[in-house]
Amino acid sequence: AVEIDASSIPLFTGVLEFAARGLVPGGAHRNRKYLEGKATFAAGVEGILQIALFDPQTSGGLLLGVPAPKVDQLLAELTSRGVREAHIVGKVVAGKAGHIKVK
Repeated sequence: AVEIDASSIPLFTGVLEFAARGLVPGGAHRNRKYLEGKATFAAGVEGILQIALFDPQTSGGLLLGVPAPKVDQLLAELTSRGVREAHIVGKVVAGKAGHIKVK
């Protein structure tokens, strides 16, 4: 399973405000429905943030995984290649394969 730290996910300015006003792509709702039962959220993760995390405009393509011992090497390589921002947002944990836990 994968455990995501919601507070570690960088968001563009205004994302939560737009989501609170109902300005959410239809694909976010479809993504949420598709992942029903495969993604769970801790009680402290607000509903507006939850729907923002299902946004189809950035889901998946900007996320990659590496073994924990190689994280520092990857971050250094990304920086050396001009990547201005890279964030550690989660980790692989024991649990059902394919399950996403957001805390």
